[in-house]
Amino acid sequence: MTYISNNLHDCYLQEKPRAEIARQVAEFEARKGRVETMPMVKRSPDTRVDLTIRADVEDKKSRTKIANSGRRRGRPKGSSTCAPVAMIHDIIDRMKKSGIRQKQVADAMNVGHTVISNIFNGYHKASPAVAERILAEVIKLESAPPLPIVRGRGYPKWAERENMLELARRHRLVAREIGRQSGVKPASRAAEYLSGRKTPHPDLAREMEKVILMMVEEK
Repeated sequence: MTYISNNLHDCYLQEKPRAEIARQVAEFEARKGRVETMPMVKRSPDTRVDLTIRADVEDKKSRTKIANSGRRRGRPKGSSTCAPVAMIHDIIDRMKKSGIRQKQVADAMNVGHTVISNIFNGYHKASPAVAERILAEVIKLESAPPLPIVRGRGYPKWAERENMLELARRHRLVAREIGRQSGVKPASRAAEYLSGRKTPHPDLAREMEKVILMMVEEK
């Protein structure tokens, strides 16, 4: 009952506009003559159009399945961007002959030790660019002059550590800022390098020295 009542109410609201339109049309026809309109055509059940299903029209999912049937998911065969396994093995053999440790390479590249370890152990596939960078760092470490080794660490001793620590204390330099500007990752590790709890790579130690001297000059 509510549905019918609402429809009747709508018809009542449209009655006034309909009457106004009918009046205007009657006035126009009185002046200009009758307006010709298209006759209304009532369709009979015999004039309806039957739905035709074409045999060549396939389901969308079927078309998609057929189109993708010849495709290969992921990278095409032969398009791998990983470094050859033989290249990684050659780097490992070279490091063993030279006595270079994985952590030395990781420190030289400013990455975590686990990154290099995962690459060498086959848990992570390195790109050719990363493998070439590792090889370049190994060559640098091979050509580096022999320095005294701290027993149990495998890192060259930082000869200027005490002097740098004294400068940092005297000028109240923040160790984290020194590490940030030197490229130490994480930057908070610079405090451990300055205190002697850990020994940085020689290249990183030289970079820290440059940053400390520069910060002292700015003071």
